Amino acid sequence: MPKTDQYGEYIVPSLALEPYTLIFDRQRQRPVLRLLGVLPLPVGAEIELPDPSLIATVMQVRLLAGGERGAILRLDVSVPPAYWGERDEMMEEVIAEAEETVAEAQEAVADGQGNLAPSIPISPR
Repeated sequence: MPKTDQYGEYIVPSLALEPYTLIFDRQRQRPVLRLLGVLPLPVGAEIELPDPSLIATVMQVRLLAGGERGAILRLDVSVPPAYWGERDEMMEEVIAEAEETVAEAQEAVADGQGNLAPSIPISPR
């Protein structure tokens, strides 16, 4: 409930802006970086992350005004899985398909079917 004065008038809260910007991984719900300064980047801006050098993309700009210390500028970003040492799910699928193809080729060679190219019927002209 908003605070009011003795006359029932709404009291506008005053909050100081913290002197940093929080870069926040939106998907994993964890902080990535704290910039010492307030930097309101636009949605779509790219941030080069340190170690490993990967790109995070700004998805949302938020002002968190609910803290006791003051308001915080937060940039919600999309971070590549490799930054956290994770393997990308799409890459996992590609690797699994490649491993399956290699296994099939090795079986075909072992069975004496060295020609892995599909046969194409040739019709006389």
